[in-house]
Amino acid sequence: MSHPAATLSSAQHHTIFRAVLTALAEPGQRRELSGAVGTAALPGLLSAIWEPDTPIWAADLPSAPTFGKPVGPEEADLLLVDGGAADVVAKARIGTALYPEHGATVVVLGSSTPTTVTLSGPGVPGSVEVDLPASRALLEARDGRCAEPPTGVDLLFVNGGSLIGLPRTTTITYPRT
Repeated sequence: MSHPAATLSSAQHHTIFRAVLTALAEPGQRRELSGAVGTAALPGLLSAIWEPDTPIWAADLPSAPTFGKPVGPEEADLLLVDGGAADVVAKARIGTALYPEHGATVVVLGSSTPTTVTLSGPGVPGSVEVDLPASRALLEARDGRCAEPPTGVDLLFVNGGSLIGLPRTTTITYPRT
């Protein structure tokens, strides 16, 4: 298996790494990755953030690269899903009170019919309304996994060359239906 890092420079890895940190520090704000990696945003993201032997669960998606050590969703450090995979997010590891950093990161690939939500919490000035490219069911599954702070899962939405971060500390409010 070829590692996606093979064609990226250290400057590109650094740019991607900073974009991910900023996206998680400023939830809901879109960050562009296209200048860093062209059209290969996902392989660049994977190689800049995770090791090649990272325990991973990947949905059967055409854009999911060969990367990591395949495991079930309950054991994965990294999950690659589409915007409707609420059942998988509901199984993601959340870490423990002593080791919350052992919670999984879920990378939501591609575009999905957006769900309009209001975000608040650390890194969000007041509150902000955003359209997240995921189903409400997926976002509610994430809420369930983040219900016992400091445990939870972090979400990264990757669509083309852009990235939106949603850390476990962010509160989602849904519009009344």
